[in-house]
Amino acid sequence: MTVRLRLQRIGRPKRPFYRLVAIDKKSKRDGKPIELLGQYDPMAESEKLKMNQERVDWWLKKGAVASETVAVLLKKAAGLIVSEEKIEKTEEPEKTAEKKEEPAEKKEEKAEEKKSEGTE
Repeated sequence: MTVRLRLQRIGRPKRPFYRLVAIDKKSKRDGKPIELLGQYDPMAESEKLKMNQERVDWWLKKGAVASETVAVLLKKAAGLIVSEEKIEKTEEPEKTAEKKEEPAEKKEEKAEEKKSEGTE
């Protein structure tokens, strides 16, 4: 079982509030966590992140992998730097920059094909 440290959304619409949890990698975003480690309130004026630092350190030492967002929050809040292999990176699909043929060109090609078929 691979454990991840990630955020679990529990706020109401347009009022986000998150729990910092240790959870199995294959669980849903709002699935049952193994352990609740803290809270993150992005709308708060002060003290946005409250966490149990000892338990976060314990999970990281045991091999838990932090999501990119959690790694940034840990770095800002506690000065805790998570090593690169302990960060789960999400890969974005590469956008292909293919040019689409213009409709006029397609019509011309089809017309040429019909002409060549008719002459044979």
